[in-house]
Amino acid sequence: MKYYLYNASILTETNKIVSSCQSDWSKVMPGSYIKFFEDDIFYTIVKNNKIFILKEFEVLDLRRIKINEDVSIQLIHGDTLNLSYKEYELSTILGIIDKGIGYKLDDIIEVIGGNLSIDINNNATNPILFIVTDINESGGINQISLKGRGKYYIPPNETVEVKGGSGKNCKLELSYNQSDQSSVIQRDIIHVNKQKTHTIFTLNNVVPNIKNGKFSCEKWEAILKEVYLGETKIGYPYEVYNDFTPNLKLALPSKGSISIDIIIKEAFFKLDSKIKELEDNIKNLKKDN
Repeated sequence: MKYYLYNASILTETNKIVSSCQSDWSKVMPGSYIKFFEDDIFYTIVKNNKIFILKEFEVLDLRRIKINEDVSIQLIHGDTLNLSYKEYELSTILGIIDKGIGYKLDDIIEVIGGNLSIDINNNATNPILFIVTDINESGGINQISLKGRGKYYIPPNETVEVKGGSGKNCKLELSYNQSDQSSVIQRDIIHVNKQKTHTIFTLNNVVPNIKNGKFSCEKWEAILKEVYLGETKIGYPYEVYNDFTPNLKLALPSKGSISIDIIIKEAFFKLDSKIKELEDNIKNLKKDN
């Protein structure tokens, strides 16, 4: 059986192949043959296993992220990344810096500032909200209660102004912390710019206006019996052969294969070698007799 399994990558003079993340190598058994398109040599897979890639990234702009290393063959065009990042929420009300004037009981006031998180399902935001629970004679705020802790990519300043309600000029002093759970989104890599010290990925869709985070990607890795002698391949198509003859383990070409000539040539070489071995054994037996 032949499998077309998207693309894979390998460095010249190494024996490790890394798949694209769309590939499923669960049916690729040890002893299978693999050949990159345009190569004339089959290589033998000794073993394969899943690998989990986890990297820290920083955001350069709406569609580009950067990691501070050369990922070499690990990540390529078309791979899907799971981007995770922490959001911030209100921790503590440290105090009311300016009570303001004109507020009424049960007014709802909203904190101004920060970079609000956007819910990817409905594009809604979730700012920090308070309810006015006690005021003085001029409508200055003596006391507030929490209505919502908010969610922010980047939290507001420690000293903030508020909006909403009947009054004005209220200022609060607040503190923030990172939420316990990370938010996760998926993005596909559409371009890779690899340098010696870093790699920049261009993604298929915008990322939140955050500073940094982590991404993960699950892939397959195969170890070859032989060292790969071709030129380095990055995100290159290939064929895998899992069907063999029962004794000499010759690859069986399937309909539509682009490598039938190479498979037949490989089989002839193996048969020629086996026949020569048998002939030598027969000659040695005759000498002994």
